[in-house]
Amino acid sequence: MRAFAALLFKDLVLVWRDRAGILLLFLMPVVLVLVITLVQQNVLRIAGESGARVVIADLDRGGAGEEMAAEMKQLGIAAVMAGPDADPGRLTRKCRAGAIQALVVVPAGFGRRLEQAAAAAMRPDGRERGEIRPEIRITFDPAVFAGLRAAVTGAVRAVAARIAARRMTAEFERIMPDRIRAALVAAVGPAAALARVEIPSLSRPDAEPVAVRAETAGGAAVVPTAVQHNVPAWSLFGIFFIVVPLAAVILNERRSHIFARLLASPVPRLTLAAARITAYALVCVAQFILLFAVGAWLLPALGTDALVMPEDVGALVLTLLAACFAASGYGFLVGVMARTHEQAAMFGSISVVVAAAIGGVMVPVYAMPPFMRALSVISPLSWGLDSLLALFVRGGGLAVVWPDLAMLSGFGLLCLALSWLRIRRGGI
Repeated sequence: MRAFAALLFKDLVLVWRDRAGILLLFLMPVVLVLVITLVQQNVLRIAGESGARVVIADLDRGGAGEEMAAEMKQLGIAAVMAGPDADPGRLTRKCRAGAIQALVVVPAGFGRRLEQAAAAAMRPDGRERGEIRPEIRITFDPAVFAGLRAAVTGAVRAVAARIAARRMTAEFERIMPDRIRAALVAAVGPAAALARVEIPSLSRPDAEPVAVRAETAGGAAVVPTAVQHNVPAWSLFGIFFIVVPLAAVILNERRSHIFARLLASPVPRLTLAAARITAYALVCVAQFILLFAVGAWLLPALGTDALVMPEDVGALVLTLLAACFAASGYGFLVGVMARTHEQAAMFGSISVVVAAAIGGVMVPVYAMPPFMRALSVISPLSWGLDSLLALFVRGGGLAVVWPDLAMLSGFGLLCLALSWLRIRRGGI
């Protein structure tokens, strides 16, 4: 135990001496979490409440524009009305310049043509309504991606369909009593014209014909916000980036022959590996705590949602320890296998970035092509991220995440075993 404590103290001193590297190791994931979360938070809200990105120009002045803006707000699209003197040409130029992401133009005569189309739809002769069908024009900023285009177009179509349905319902209620009286007169006689015909109202604004209820599978109460995904994901990425300083320390000891003297000492090699992994695992734990503090306090101060901690804290601690063990074991292997600092830095950092990319840290796995989804199962960051999301978002516990923890622990043991075989062969 005394040997382990001495070796642990020695490794912590080595860590402390590389203050610039450790500072970078802590600042890099913090910057990534802040920048990516703030960007994604705005992207996720781009069709919501974060700014006037959709402008409605109502040239008809018949109330359809206000009705459309109110309906689109219910659908989650933040739309604002242009002023009564708005120039469509000027708004189009602003849209082309990127000041407006989408311009919805309700043309003059829209309400009149809509009423004509509703009346034509009620004619028994089935008159073609294509010539009088009203049209709404949407102009997009050329830089807008397909997702926002589809969201705005779908919302405008849905709202226009609702408005048209209300107009057609009102026309139906207006003409049906006369139609029924005319049919009764033809069938019964002139006295039927005195009959009172009442049509039940079909256009109650407070009644929806179908109730739609949205819920989360399993009843999980945590909403998967950008914060809830990015803080655990990039914390895991920062943990695995410990491979770079850990490999550098091992290479320095190999060059100065300190590593060979440590191996020749009477201290068991398991104690040597355990002390080194424990030292760098403590650094990983400090990273984790710092990033969680950023998610809980700093990000909400910048206008995002706050990080909601999982209920099963014990499972979170075990996941953290398993991830730290896997990352430290991988760093140990890279330090033993590499011959130069350049090899260790390049291979270690690139391999972690690739593992993060295919593991779902940068893009959710479900959004990847089928080939990439199949490939993600080999990434240790995928196992760790699945565990963290199960705890932070899905409301799971140890019974759910233990297979991933076993995979992470097994990966760390495999890395140490390969390192031991490399050491036994010599030449390091």
